[in-house]
Amino acid sequence: MDITWLVILAVVGVVAGFLITDRLLESRRLTARKRTVHVKPKDLGKFLKDKYLTNVAVLSKNRRELIGVDEFEVNKMMTTLEASGSDEVLLISGSDYRYAVKRGDVFVYVHGKFLSLEDFSEVWTTIQTALKEVVA
Repeated sequence: MDITWLVILAVVGVVAGFLITDRLLESRRLTARKRTVHVKPKDLGKFLKDKYLTNVAVLSKNRRELIGVDEFEVNKMMTTLEASGSDEVLLISGSDYRYAVKRGDVFVYVHGKFLSLEDFSEVWTTIQTALKEVVA
């Protein structure tokens, strides 16, 4: 056999081994699981700023917390959210993500840079978990 075929066969064997191992671990549920973080709405702003380095605004009837954002930016996003007729809005421009959600009397606005929608999904899950206790 030629050396080229041996190299090709070795590469195919390694890739097949990884795929088989991945499927085997997945079927036995031994893959790494993401832990869901439970944060209260009052601690949400500080948590998102510290963990994900995002700019956050959390507004409610009795509390107004702005971290890294100004009033104009928050008001602009509130207007966009109301104009959309939805309770959530996500604006993406390259790696710049702007997300706003309103549940009951709590409004959360997040502005940050993320590499992908998968990275942003961690922030989204954290926000949704925190807002579960807020009655719509």
